[in-house]
Amino acid sequence: MKTLTTIIVIFGLAFFLRVNLPPDEIASNIELKEDIGLFEEYAAKMVASQTVANWERMDLIVVKLACSERLKTTLIAIPFQKWSVLERDIEKCWDFSNMIEKLDAEKKNE
Repeated sequence: MKTLTTIIVIFGLAFFLRVNLPPDEIASNIELKEDIGLFEEYAAKMVASQTVANWERMDLIVVKLACSERLKTTLIAIPFQKWSVLERDIEKCWDFSNMIEKLDAEKKNE
């Protein structure tokens, strides 16, 4: 009975987090700096549109990832937040070797 309760709680929590992810439409749900002007806001939303960026998406249970080789950017969406930048200046989508190398370099510098 204890195992069943644990499983129900885990699935309930996963469902709650999943429901609170931002929508798939990146252009209207991207996190922008607060001090940008109206023109810059519209330009950023236009560049982040599906037509321009050609987003490739990976949908995990409680996290969404989107990658654009045209913009050389990977975005992440987590519950209760908007889409935000995970990695810039990528060469190929879904190749996280650069991120791992950067983390290794940071550990060596410590």
